[in-house]
Amino acid sequence: QDDEGWGHDANAKPGAAWGPCARFLVHAVAITLVVAAVMCAIGGLVLLVIQSVLSLQGHWGVYKDGARNVADAVQRLVARASGSVPREVAEEIAQNALVRAEELLSAVVTEVLGNAWRFILEFLMMN
Repeated sequence: QDDEGWGHDANAKPGAAWGPCARFLVHAVAITLVVAAVMCAIGGLVLLVIQSVLSLQGHWGVYKDGARNVADAVQRLVARASGSVPREVAEEIAQNALVRAEELLSAVVTEVLGNAWRFILEFLMMN
């Protein structure tokens, strides 16, 4: 009956030595650790998104310069393909493209932040 004299019954089921209170406690601690880990991961992702948005706002001039460079490259490509485009028309096209890119980027950032908060709230309500 005694396995090596330590009070272990060779015929007992695994985990039978644990009482219901200890099993409940271990189960509760395991669930708490998993929920805490998931919440930390979600919090980290939210902080990453917020940091990216703040960085984007702080370096907006660089993005505008890049958009102007792309617009100039497109203008040169169009000029080669269709001959000479008047400078005013090309500048208007470039400015319009820059405004549209800014609107698009603003809409994307707003949508991402709105969905991130909604996702977090829905996840918290799910638990």
